[in-house]
Amino acid sequence: MNRSYDPKTLSPIDQDIPIAQLTVYADEQGLIYFACDWKNEPLAIESMADIFYKLDQQDLITEILTDLKEQCVLENKEEIFYQMFNMIKLRIADGKTGEKSDSVAVPPSKVTRI
Repeated sequence: MNRSYDPKTLSPIDQDIPIAQLTVYADEQGLIYFACDWKNEPLAIESMADIFYKLDQQDLITEILTDLKEQCVLENKEEIFYQMFNMIKLRIADGKTGEKSDSVAVPPSKVTRI
């Protein structure tokens, strides 16, 4: 990745405050949420656009998974990574997003193609 952020490895003095960020998380029921924030300045707006562009068009997800796999290997959690990775492959192959029966009129991955 161009630059990953791990608050456990950085001291408060070394931490950069992001000018743009997209956070995706799941609750205990498996519902997925996101939060998006950016500073009101041209570079931050451009950075937010870059995040979405790289997710959709430049394999940022693959890059994230590659880094995650490397971290899991270092932490002796490779088996857990492969469990998750296999779940991703199954969902892609099935064209599903899990057990949820709700469908979205336009999938989020296709929003930029409208």
